[in-house]
Amino acid sequence: MPLLGLLLIASPMQAESMDDLIKVLQDGECRNCRLADADLVHADLRDADLRDARLQRANLGEAQLDGADLRGANLSFTSLHGASLRGANLEGSVLHGTDLRDADLSGARLSPNALEEAHWQGANRKSAEAATVPTPQTQRKYPVRSADPQPAQPAPRVGAAPLPDKDPEEDRC
Repeated sequence: MPLLGLLLIASPMQAESMDDLIKVLQDGECRNCRLADADLVHADLRDADLRDARLQRANLGEAQLDGADLRGANLSFTSLHGASLRGANLEGSVLHGTDLRDADLSGARLSPNALEEAHWQGANRKSAEAATVPTPQTQRKYPVRSADPQPAQPAPRVGAAPLPDKDPEEDRC
């Protein structure tokens, strides 16, 4: 059975989305596609036009998306684990809860702060344009915990008077 047939049988998609799945796999172009929950593991989607595509919860693990146009795509909770997105345009994409671990984002274009709510540990972001690495100030909702935590600062003593900076006996000379 051809690969496309296996994808169609195994994919838990509705019939209206099947046309979009076939179109993206055959033509590499599918603007405004409805591909939520699609199984596109190892798919070759290099230079694909997926602008404004709805790819929520899709599995694009290890997919080839080099040079793909994903502007405005909804990639919420999508797995792009180990995917290649070299030179891809992700400006305006929704990356809430997106798994970008070990993905290659070299030369990818991202909106500022796009990675704030994505899981990108181990991702190669070398030369990614406008990629803003979350900082302690921007990690309000989803802080990344370090394996090597900072030592805790001593808590101030409650009810104790502040200690003087110098010995009062020194001033009496």
